[in-house]
Amino acid sequence: MPRRRVRRKVEQFLWRTVEVRSVRPYISVHPMGGRGEEPRIECGSWLEVRGDLDSPVKDVFDITIHVHPEEELRVGTARPVAVGAIIGIRDDVSAVVSLLPVDFDRLWVLALSGHLKFASLTFTPPKFRSALVVNTSFSSEREE
Repeated sequence: MPRRRVRRKVEQFLWRTVEVRSVRPYISVHPMGGRGEEPRIECGSWLEVRGDLDSPVKDVFDITIHVHPEEELRVGTARPVAVGAIIGIRDDVSAVVSLLPVDFDRLWVLALSGHLKFASLTFTPPKFRSALVVNTSFSSEREE
């Protein structure tokens, strides 16, 4: 009986540069806790980075990247290992990326000082209007 050949899955990635149009910082403060628990105050912050892609993804050029801090970044079981996700592609590409708090603070300063001009995303080909973001970077100059 002949052996069945095992096919290796070749990962393909797409890479796009984003020219940042605007940055919106958000900070929220709200109470947390269930019944019978001592209430506590939770604070959260995130950045919404809006821009234009250098080439379209599913015929869409606009992108919104939601960046938020996470105390502990978990890899999970999804492969390839991802730092974020594209969660929708309709009127614009909507991506979510988590950073460690120290890196998020650096991005916050870069954005609010007006020096955040470009971002780059490397991601898996979209399926069902979603994809995994495997690499992201933010900078004041276009990467080559």
